[in-house]
Amino acid sequence: MLEPLETTNIALGIHEAPHSRSHTMPPNLEHRFALRAYLSKDNICDLQAIRSGPRNYIAAITGGFLKGEGLDAELLPGGADWMSVRHVTVLM
Repeated sequence: MLEPLETTNIALGIHEAPHSRSHTMPPNLEHRFALRAYLSKDNICDLQAIRSGPRNYIAAITGGFLKGEGLDAELLPGGADWMSVRHVTVLM
């Protein structure tokens, strides 16, 4: 009887031992666009911490931009974004 992991790897064309590490090169990353959203400080909704986790906030988007090769757009006011803050020093 064949091991399911070995069979799956062969079916995907990855043929490697079940416990070996792949020695592939990391992908080359290229900058494609910049997105910047401006958030309102006036109407921030504080959702409090969840079970000793980060505090969660929602803030209204007041504008911004999207720029890149072949891209040049303005973000209009409206909508919102959220952020999680741990101990008021680390933003996620």
